[in-house]
Amino acid sequence: MNGNEASRMPLAVLVYAFVLGCGAEEVAVSPDLVGAWHSAKAGYEENSMEFEKDVVIFRAADNHYTVHPVKAFKGTRQEKSERTRYELVYTNLGEALHTVLYLADDGELVFENQRGVAWRRDLRAP
Repeated sequence: MNGNEASRMPLAVLVYAFVLGCGAEEVAVSPDLVGAWHSAKAGYEENSMEFEKDVVIFRAADNHYTVHPVKAFKGTRQEKSERTRYELVYTNLGEALHTVLYLADDGELVFENQRGVAWRRDLRAP
């Protein structure tokens, strides 16, 4: 390696690191969802879910919980129905899972595939 090649080596490493860093987009969950959520529906009373900036946590009655990194998040306001539709992609054991949630103006949150189970934010949570 001559002197000219050696001087270009650190620059190449810096450019490569910069390009890698630029590809990692930060995903953030809407502040409207951040916090702990509970349901009064029979069979769900002891379960909860919690949204943080970049993870979703599902908790079961037996104190078992799973933490899932959020990979994509998009919210779309639906004026006619007075709610916001959220598309969420998170990972579970390396697999990307896609789910759709609806947050009504009255604070009720439902999953598209479980419309009969309403969730409410836990106002006691920070």
